Amino acid sequence: MTPHQRKFWLIHGLAFVLILVTWLAGEAITGHAGRPLVALFYVLHIFPASIIFVLILFQWQIRSQAKHDAPAAANPDRFNALMHWLYDALLVALPLTGLLVFFDPAVPKTLNLTQAGWWQQLWYDRFFFHVHGWLFDVLLVAVVLSLLVTGVRRLLGR
Repeated sequence: MTPHQRKFWLIHGLAFVLILVTWLAGEAITGHAGRPLVALFYVLHIFPASIIFVLILFQWQIRSQAKHDAPAAANPDRFNALMHWLYDALLVALPLTGLLVFFDPAVPKTLNLTQAGWWQQLWYDRFFFHVHGWLFDVLLVAVVLSLLVTGVRRLLGR
């Protein structure tokens, strides 16, 4: 294995482990709500997510400086570049929506949600919690799509 391949597997393996721990801890939070153990799951959810967030911001800073030196056609694989841009955008948006989960509005006592409009039901049914989950689902779909395209390309020899 070449040094470049080792670095590739190390970076992608670390990203996978951080995202996996974040996801598993996030799932455990909902299952242990109201118990003291939930604090541990919050730490295991927020800490790796923060590491990913900071690393992506550093990566963007490095890329913004390197663009002046690198030729425009440095990455001929547009699909791969687009997918990594999508991953980065989602992995920056996820911590921001995760923070907004703490500010989900409470249902006013005077509002009967069964008779409220759809927008009120959506807004008061933990709106940011759902957006946070939807963004993670999009991330999972993007990863699976990328793996499928990469696998098909390898089978076809491209």
